[in-house]
Amino acid sequence: MNRERDESPNNPVKGQWRGREAELLPLPIRQLGEGDALSAGEGAAAFATKYGNYVEKQLHYDLKSKPLNQRTLKKLETAASSLLRDVRKLNQDSIEYWLESGMVEKAFERATPFKWRSLPPHEQEHLSEVLQFQLSLNTDYLSYSKALDLAVKTVRQHESIFSANAPRTAQFLTGESQGPHTLFPGQLRLWAAEHFDKDKVPGTPIEDDGIDLYISEYEMKLVGNAEYYTNRVSGLLSGSPLERLEHFSYAQQAEEARDVAKKLIKTLDALERHSDNIPAELRNALTQDLVGQLDDLLDLIDHLEVSDEEDPLGPQQWEKFKYLEVLSSIKVLEREMVEIKSSGEEGQLSSKKVRKLAQLKALHQEWSEHLRSIEQKTDNDFPPARSHSTGGVSRSDVQPLNDAKVYTASILKQLDEVGLDKPEKKLKHARSLVLSTVQWETVTTHLDVRVEGQVRHYENQLIPASQIKWGEGGRDVFKHSYHGTGRPSTETKELFHAMNMGQTELSTTEKGKKKVLFKGLRSGTLSAYGIKDKKPRRAAARNRARELVTAGVKQFLEDNPDYLTSGKPIPLKMLSTSLLSADKLRHYLHIHDDELTMQREQVAALKEIQKELNGGKPLVFFDASGKEHKLSVDMKLANTNYGVNSLSLGGLKSITRPWGEAKRVNNEGLIELMGSVDQFDSVGGWVGDYLASGASEESKNVVRMLVEQIRDLHASGDYRKEGEDAYKMIERLQLLAFKIGAVGHINCKSGKDRTGEADASIKRFAAEVEARGYVPDPRKPIGREDRNLSQAFQFGSGNIEWQQMNINRPGFKTQLNKKRLGEFAYQRSHKARFNVK
Repeated sequence: MNRERDESPNNPVKGQWRGREAELLPLPIRQLGEGDALSAGEGAAAFATKYGNYVEKQLHYDLKSKPLNQRTLKKLETAASSLLRDVRKLNQDSIEYWLESGMVEKAFERATPFKWRSLPPHEQEHLSEVLQFQLSLNTDYLSYSKALDLAVKTVRQHESIFSANAPRTAQFLTGESQGPHTLFPGQLRLWAAEHFDKDKVPGTPIEDDGIDLYISEYEMKLVGNAEYYTNRVSGLLSGSPLERLEHFSYAQQAEEARDVAKKLIKTLDALERHSDNIPAELRNALTQDLVGQLDDLLDLIDHLEVSDEEDPLGPQQWEKFKYLEVLSSIKVLEREMVEIKSSGEEGQLSSKKVRKLAQLKALHQEWSEHLRSIEQKTDNDFPPARSHSTGGVSRSDVQPLNDAKVYTASILKQLDEVGLDKPEKKLKHARSLVLSTVQWETVTTHLDVRVEGQVRHYENQLIPASQIKWGEGGRDVFKHSYHGTGRPSTETKELFHAMNMGQTELSTTEKGKKKVLFKGLRSGTLSAYGIKDKKPRRAAARNRARELVTAGVKQFLEDNPDYLTSGKPIPLKMLSTSLLSADKLRHYLHIHDDELTMQREQVAALKEIQKELNGGKPLVFFDASGKEHKLSVDMKLANTNYGVNSLSLGGLKSITRPWGEAKRVNNEGLIELMGSVDQFDSVGGWVGDYLASGASEESKNVVRMLVEQIRDLHASGDYRKEGEDAYKMIERLQLLAFKIGAVGHINCKSGKDRTGEADASIKRFAAEVEARGYVPDPRKPIGREDRNLSQAFQFGSGNIEWQQMNINRPGFKTQLNKKRLGEFAYQRSHKARFNVK
């Protein structure tokens, strides 16, 4: 097995990939030279180690009958990977059925002396997820009896949430010096009951020669309190604050956490003053564990307060919505009045037009006053009132609103009553113009999330194109300045600017310094599909592509600032990943959402700009002071396209045929990126260059894992299924681009829904990789921690605010990832309603 550059067998990558701790090598074998081969015994052992006994048996004849050289091993490994995927898929279906049919309860009651119903709900959920994950690791086909035996074994080795939050207490009670410790809620209270006897004097030995003492009734209750509050803390820390919004606000949740924290402090005080007969080792263990829980609760309270303050559906966003919606409505009235006045001299207007003009003026005055009341926060959430001249209900009959859809409907009803044709269309047009003229500011949010039981702090930024600047000053970097404004997704006929473009970034702090975990670009499609004439449409697409490349150059310069004035060509590598469903059905039927044409036009525009730049045409780049720079750019480009809606991943894909064009584009892009799409080929392309560089082995190992998983998903075709994560391929490609120093870019049609959900998913994935130190298995069953993470980034990555910047209303239009988000979070992010206090 010839491994190029730094891909040495002496540098294995460890991590949970394909459900086991695996080395990132084709096989755990000695390195083969040219013409060298393995013995049959070596080959069989290597395949059994990596793929399991079942797969080895299926390939046993080939392993014994063929010379095991590099070429043969590659073919056999390809077959082995396919067989293993089949085993895991069949096992997965069976495991889900068995767990739903009571296997967890049966295994728990066989392995422990407790009843299943004695476990708190969060412990039941956790154990079920652990069993599903552990069973899914099996590389042989599972029968029910074998699965049950494995489940019982897993329960006996299981670390409960209770144990994780009271590790020292668990260590004392189990007598095990190293974890994880198998301790379930109830066992601490049971210990206390065994050490209390109402007929015995507290402090006397339980056995003549023993050191254990009888405890008092107060001490027994004290130990019971410690267990009770540990359970409370476990439930709070493992649960989803977002899902609890169904019943409790963030403020109410924070108050509950404060109350539990106060009870912990009282329990700690009592342990210090009234626990003479409790063994010192247990007393110290309880004290340390409760102090740790107190710290975790304080982190939770801080997280809840930040979530409340930065809630994308909170009062601040509601106020913005009302202001911009009423302002847009006023613009509709103004345009209508201009049209009436321009139809003739005012004295020559028909009586009907005169009456309508008077009504519009009266409504304009009423709504202008209402707009001022919104600015002064004295509107009390009432929708704009009818003017006295239009009649209708009085203000006393109108109710305050907190629903954006109903608020807009109230406005549309009044526009209809004053005789406007197509009021909804006119309001949409006016809203688009307003959103194109207001200032677009950077969205900054903060996330406190738990990964592997540890709280981690992240800062997220979405930087609109108008704020992409180089240095100090007000000028953006683009040839045609945005002047602080944006181009929302509704501006489909935009000639000069990329629609809805921005830079996205996730960072954390390490040793007092900022550490960027992911950075990339995002936009709507570069196709100017709102323009029908071919020549200006093509020119607009080129302008959009040039802006995207300009933003990419700025991102490159952030890490390599000397290139700006060095005169050397800027070596820009750009990976553009579209999320379009490039299907042939809509293309050939000329249905208006022809995303195949959009994808073709985008790829063509990017290639044209690449050709221009590589042919010597300079890129115009402005610094923030307004100074123009003409930069030489050596551009390498990899285009990919992975549809993520139901047309690409659902049951309709056999009819719509969305993957034909995408397959060709993806093969070309992946070969440019990594040299080959075949699973067990050596790594080349941009990634090969990176692996040959002086980057750290830790970073190279993550890159190798990303390459292996991307190739595996490509070979299996699993990127064409939602599975556990609709965005699994996009996440891995974009993080890989960032890791190797390329500029990543994602887009859908509008740049706000599919792109927004992809952005949140990529950042969640980047946070996971950073926290775990390895790349998670894309087929790993979704657990509570996965859902909590996905929810945190869906709501905390700035994408709901970004949607509002585009259409003045929050809410995703996507249809997938419900399983990953959970029902409540999915509905809340898709049928978004503001939370008005």
